[in-house]
Amino acid sequence: MDDEYFMRLALREAQRAFDEDEIPIGAVVVADNKIIARGYNMTERLNDPTAHAEMIALTSAFCKYGRQIPARGDLVRYCGAL
Repeated sequence: MDDEYFMRLALREAQRAFDEDEIPIGAVVVADNKIIARGYNMTERLNDPTAHAEMIALTSAFCKYGRQIPARGDLVRYCGAL
């Protein structure tokens, strides 16, 4: 798996946002070459101006892995927009 692969997955998340009449931006968080979280814009749906794709994905990663996340040097975030 390479950067292009992960960017395509971020674009799929952006498509989900588009399909829900959101601003079409998606994100995936990758560690050790594995997706650990993903998200897409939900600002309209949640009526929350901070519900950006990156924040949704990072929040999901922190909920799943807790304090282990900040210590990881290999954490990568991919964002894509339609």
